[in-house]
Amino acid sequence: MQTVVARLWSVDETSTTRNDLDVPTDELSEQAAASFANKLREARGKAKMTQERLAHLSSIDRSQIGHLEAGRKVPKLDTIIKLAGALNIEPCKLISDVRWVPPSETPGGVRAI
Repeated sequence: MQTVVARLWSVDETSTTRNDLDVPTDELSEQAAASFANKLREARGKAKMTQERLAHLSSIDRSQIGHLEAGRKVPKLDTIIKLAGALNIEPCKLISDVRWVPPSETPGGVRAI
């Protein structure tokens, strides 16, 4: 199991570089979407449930579930809660591999991960 660990980054007026451990917001979103997609597919498979059945039980459109399972969309919190409820699992099971580490409190410093 791979855990996604990332730091959001911002560039201040005096800096145009960033630390290699930092991950831009869009890349973090992509990583989170991919991790969620894997967890959702795995959970749906364990439940032996079709996308159509999950859509019905969660009140989420089947095409949206397809986008989530393909990692093309980042789910909102209410979507995670609905899907977890329909799958009879805790919501944290669907996002257990995603972590965010805040930036260092020391200017220019690197915070250990």
